[in-house]
Amino acid sequence: MVVLGFHEIQNIALSMSVVKLFDRRGSEFTERLWRHSFSVGVACRMVASYLNLKLDGKYFVGGLLHDVGKIFLSQYMPDEFERMLKYMESGENKYTYHVLEEQWYGIPHAEIGGELLNSWMFPSDITEAVTCHHEPSLASTDIIFTACVHLADILCSIKGITPLKDHFFLTVDENILPVLYALKEDFDADDMEKLLAQIDLEIERQSSFVSAFKR
Repeated sequence: MVVLGFHEIQNIALSMSVVKLFDRRGSEFTERLWRHSFSVGVACRMVASYLNLKLDGKYFVGGLLHDVGKIFLSQYMPDEFERMLKYMESGENKYTYHVLEEQWYGIPHAEIGGELLNSWMFPSDITEAVTCHHEPSLASTDIIFTACVHLADILCSIKGITPLKDHFFLTVDENILPVLYALKEDFDADDMEKLLAQIDLEIERQSSFVSAFKR
């Protein structure tokens, strides 16, 4: 039995409100993006558990909303976003999605997501985790939480649960390794392999919880 505290319920309620702002059906990219987002939410809790952290709702919420900036671009600037995706898939493009996105819009989706959550008055730790999910070492409020979102995003992408196909190049932020070592001595590639092996089972186990966000 899972007992949720007030702040956990508040965070989950906030994230459900955000989910309702967006249409989760649409293009193939949009649907893959939502599947990635839900999976990162589940994987983030899995990573936190693996590191023996005290679990609460923020881990799922941080993972779920980590790409909210990308979701915003795809749904509120759909024509421009579609042009970018077509260019990304073309033979002319020589960049990964993340490099192309910043060149195209002049701002990365992580920063857009952070600004959105800040304007919606999300807790600072969740806002920061979204803003810094590609560079968790920049986090100052809760670097461990942000590192969990970062690792979950990478794990799901390696697993193929990503809307970007092969148009991405994500690496672990090496500056967070001392933080991880403090939690689990000698955290290394073997630990990543163990986490990768658990993802599918964890997503299946949490499918009823994830389904609540799809309605």
